[in-house]
Amino acid sequence: MLSASAIEKHINSEYVHLANTRRELEQERLNTVYALIPEVEEIDRAIATVGVRYSTKIINGNITASELASSMEAELDELKKKRAEILAKHGMNEDVFAVPYECAICKDTGAVNGKKCTCYKQKMKRFMADAASRISNIPIDFENCSFKNVDFSFYSKDADPTIGVSPYDNARNIYRTCLDFCKNFGNSYENLYIYGPAGVGKTYLTSCMVAQLLNAGHGVIYQTAYKLFNFLEDCHFNRSKLNNAELLKTAIYDCDLLIIDDFGTEFITSYTQSALFDLLNTRLLEKKSTIINSNLNMNDVRNTYTDRVSSRIMGDFTLLRFVGDDIRLLKKERNM
Repeated sequence: MLSASAIEKHINSEYVHLANTRRELEQERLNTVYALIPEVEEIDRAIATVGVRYSTKIINGNITASELASSMEAELDELKKKRAEILAKHGMNEDVFAVPYECAICKDTGAVNGKKCTCYKQKMKRFMADAASRISNIPIDFENCSFKNVDFSFYSKDADPTIGVSPYDNARNIYRTCLDFCKNFGNSYENLYIYGPAGVGKTYLTSCMVAQLLNAGHGVIYQTAYKLFNFLEDCHFNRSKLNNAELLKTAIYDCDLLIIDDFGTEFITSYTQSALFDLLNTRLLEKKSTIINSNLNMNDVRNTYTDRVSSRIMGDFTLLRFVGDDIRLLKKERNM
C-alpha cells in the first residue's frame, strides 16, 4: 500500500537542499571576509583549536577539568571580542555572515515545536498543484469558479417527476452539500459521486470545490478518468516520460482529495478495472476523500464495472444526481 512517505521525502529533500545552499552561501561570505581581513581567519582558526589544546593539557595533567572550563571560556571570550573589534574597524559585524532564511518561522526546517510549519503546508500545496498540472490539462479558474458565482437561473423551477423536486431546488441542495463538504474537509470524511447528463454543471461545481480547497491549503488532484488511467497504465508498464512519475502516482493515491472527472470515458480494460478498484479501495481504507463526476447512473455503473467497483461506489459514496437542461445550450440561446 502506498503512503505519504514518498511525498514527504521529496519535500524534506527540499529542506535539505535549502540547508546545504545556506551553508554554501555562508562559507562564500566567510571566504570573502577572510580575503579582505586575514586576521579574522587567523582568529577563527585559533577558536577552532582551543578545545584541542586544552584537552592536551588535561591529558598531560597540567590542568584540572574546572580550570579547563574557566580558562577555555576566558580565551574564547577574548578571541571573540578581538574578532568583533577587527570587524568593526572595517565597518562590519556578525550580520555580514548571515544568510536570510527562506522561512524565518521554522528557520528552513519545516517544523515548529514538532508540528508542520506553514511553509511545509505551502510546499505540499505547490507539489499537489504541480502534480495536477503535469498529469492533467483541466483548467481551474480560481477567480470565476466560486460558489459565490453560481447562477441557478439555468435550472428549471418546475418539478421533475424523476426526483420529486425541481432541478432548481435539486441543484441548490447539491451545491449546499458540496459547500458543506468543503467547509468540513479535514474534520469529517466523505466521498461524493456526482452524476447526471452532460452540461448540467458537474464540472463547474467540482472546479469550485477544487478552488476553495486548494486555497485552504489542502492537497487536491483533479483529473479526467481518461488521462488518469492512461497515466497509471504508463506507470505500470514503465512507459511514462514524466519526471518523477512514480512520485506523481503516489500523489494520486495519497492526496487529500482526488477528483475524477468524466468517469466512464476511459477505455474499459481488465487493467483499468483492476487499477480503479485498487485506487478506490486504497483511498477508502486510508480515509482519503474521492469525488467522481460522471454521466453514468447507477445502472450504468453496475453494467460497466466489476461488482467490486460498483459496490464501493454505491456503498461508500454519497450519490448526488443532477437533472436539468444543458446549460451550454441555454447560454447559447441567451447569447451569453
